[in-house]
Amino acid sequence: MNKFISVLLAVLLFTTNALGAVTISWPSAVVDANHDAAVNYDVRRKSGTGNYVSIAVITGTSYTDSLASDPGGITYTYQVFAQNGGGSVGSNEVSITTPVVTPPPGTSPNNARVPPLASITDNGGNVWTLGSQVNATNRYVMKNNTYAEGAHGSVIVWCNGLIYHYDPSWAPGYWFYYQNNRWSTPLKTMPCL
Repeated sequence: MNKFISVLLAVLLFTTNALGAVTISWPSAVVDANHDAAVNYDVRRKSGTGNYVSIAVITGTSYTDSLASDPGGITYTYQVFAQNGGGSVGSNEVSITTPVVTPPPGTSPNNARVPPLASITDNGGNVWTLGSQVNATNRYVMKNNTYAEGAHGSVIVWCNGLIYHYDPSWAPGYWFYYQNNRWSTPLKTMPCL
């Protein structure tokens, strides 16, 4: 008889800019009629009414999903499949809807852009602008009138709680976002396009 105790929603934590994490945990599982324990667990997630996608195959009994680009207001559903050589068995589903966080007064609206705007104010009160020319296509990216180290761009965008800048000098051009006082690795796309 297949027996797998329900997945439990253990911890739910969101930061003030809706970039949060959800941790799910479950007890060890028996997978097959021989009462053999699971060798690994396939953690699956879907958003909204979409299809499940495997996001991790692990040996432990908990998983933290960072939801790093979550804008808030999205329902995520999780299911875990315990697996061994004798087969697999699925858990129940658990769902959570991420909160939509109202930014502090003075924060620029989502998808605000420089240009055409002269500046963007993030949810921490920092003011972002483009400074003087670096080369034919780029200007310095400025945070509170100070050069944001390593950032040159032609566009700045406030998107889902993060500042992005576009640097066309990288062929064919890349986006970077600012988080924890540093710039990300190059990205070919960004969520607010």
